[in-house]
This record gives sequence, structure tokens and C-alpha cells, in this order.
Amino acid sequence: MMISDEAMGTIGEALDSRHFRAALHERLAVIDAVSVGTKEKIGVHVSGFTLAACAGMVNAVAFAGFKNYVSHVSGSSTAIGLRSVGFTALRLQDPDVATPALLVLDFIIGSTLCGLMIPKATLKIGKAPYSSALILLALIMAMPIFVSGDGLLGAHLLALGCGLQNGLCSSWSGNVIRTTHMTGTGTDMGLAMGRIITRFLSKRSNFAPEDWEEHTADRNKVILMVLLLSGFIGGAFVGTMTYNQLHLYTLFLPSGLYCSLAVAHFFFVRSQKETIIESVALEAQFERQLSSMSEGGRRPSRKTSVDFERQPSSESNKGSKLLGGIPEDPAAA
Repeated sequence: MMISDEAMGTIGEALDSRHFRAALHERLAVIDAVSVGTKEKIGVHVSGFTLAACAGMVNAVAFAGFKNYVSHVSGSSTAIGLRSVGFTALRLQDPDVATPALLVLDFIIGSTLCGLMIPKATLKIGKAPYSSALILLALIMAMPIFVSGDGLLGAHLLALGCGLQNGLCSSWSGNVIRTTHMTGTGTDMGLAMGRIITRFLSKRSNFAPEDWEEHTADRNKVILMVLLLSGFIGGAFVGTMTYNQLHLYTLFLPSGLYCSLAVAHFFFVRSQKETIIESVALEAQFERQLSSMSEGGRRPSRKTSVDFERQPSSESNKGSKLLGGIPEDPAAA
């Protein structure tokens, strides 16, 4: 399947408008949110909950064992500022500046490592080496058990692992996903709930089809964010309770869960191999078309900047409704 040259020219003209790009971005986000398959949705929700629970466990163990939080950089960044000016009120602040600074650096290095392995920020199951990244993550998170006698080295390894984990999945279905800290999760949950309430109060029962789609997108976001937050809190609770009995050996629990996710992803990819190959090929095809368009494939004979607002032709109306009737190239269908 290919989009015709005429349609690509029209798209190129339309994309020159910042307002069209903004409207298209909004529309695509809603479409993406409401068109996810059931299997993918279940897989992402289970994986997200599991990763958030693992991060909660790791963060609890890091504080209990090393007196430092490692799953986010806000606290460490604040500690750098406090300790830099010698703030030691009530003796609650250690004058050591290097430790929080290195924890921030560890997190960034972990994210960099993830960027070297995972090419795209958007979650694409089966299209990136997630299994390899999860196995590496499991090894990093288990290493503090074997280096526990070397001061804060274990905390630095955990911060490195959290940076790697947080980069595994930056976005999915129009949602920004973070599994090692819950600030953005709480914000997105509140925003979606506010939009749901406002929509019902302002429109009551007079919902248009697009209103229901936006409602579905916001409802799905609330569900996902609740799962992530619940997983993190539950993981911190379990991690604390287990640490009282097993100490640093508690880290074997999140490491085992990472390995389980890696195995599940591996078998999913094997079972969906043909579908994934076809999907990758189609995405590459569209990327080539868009790339050629941006390199000069746009039609030079544009009349005005409002050309893209003209009424669609009868041929265009036969195309996709979701993207405004873009016709396919009959020769490539």
C-alpha cells in the first residue's frame, strides 16, 4: 500500500501550516488512543504495572540500604543545591555534594545506554531489542548484592539501572509513560480527570462522536496512570517488607521480574513474527515517502497557503476517514 503522489503533494502543502500540524497532532493522538488492540493494551498495562512495581522496590531498597533515593533525579538535584551552600540545619543534611551529583550522572548515563539500544521513544513491541535491554537491566539491578561492601557503589548501580528502565518506554498510545517516578504520572492523571469532568459538565448528554473518542482517550489514560501509580506504591511496600527479612537480596525479586518480561517479549515476538515484519516494512515505506517529500517531492505549483482547505474530490472521499480522505495509489495497493 502506497499513498499516491498527488496525495503526498497535498499533504506536503498542508504540513506547511503550523495550525494544520497542531490539529493533526491532536487528532492523531486521539485516534492512536482509541484504536489500540486488546492484546497490546493488556500487554502494555501489565508490563507498565510490573516495571513500576520493580522501580518502587528498587527505590525502597536503595533508601533502606544506602540512604539515597535513586529512581528520580529531583531529590538528588535539590541535595546538590542544599549541600553546595553548606545547609546543615538540624544536621539533616550531609555536606557531601559528590554523591547526589554522581547519582544524577548515573541516571543520565543509564538513559543514554537505553538510547543506544532502543532507537525510538515510542513503545513498539517487537520492533526494538526490549528483551536484551531487560536482561541487562536485571543484571545491573542485581549487582549491588555482590558489591554491598563497597560503600555507595550499589546505590550508583541502582541509579544507573533506573535511568535505563525509565528510557525503555517514553510514550505509548498518546501517553507519556514514566515507570521510575510518579510526578508526571500524577500530573497526567489529574489532567485527564479534569478534562473528563469538564466535558460532562459543559456538554452533559450532547456528546458528538469526537467527544466520545476524546473521553475514551482520557479514560484510558486515567486507567493507565492509576495502574502505574499503584504499581510503584505497591512495589515500595513489598520492597520494604522484604528488605526487613532479606536485606539487599530483595533485589533478586525485581531482577526476576525483569527477566520474566524479557522472556514474555521474546515469545511474543516469535508468535507475531510475520505481522511485525509486515508492520516494519509498511512503516519504512511511509517514512521513505515522507522523506522524499521533505527533500523536494512537494509540488512547487502551490497557489496560496489556503490550498489545503479546498473541498476534497470524489476520489479523495473514498480514502481513509481518519486522515481526511487520503487516497491510496491504485497501482501500489
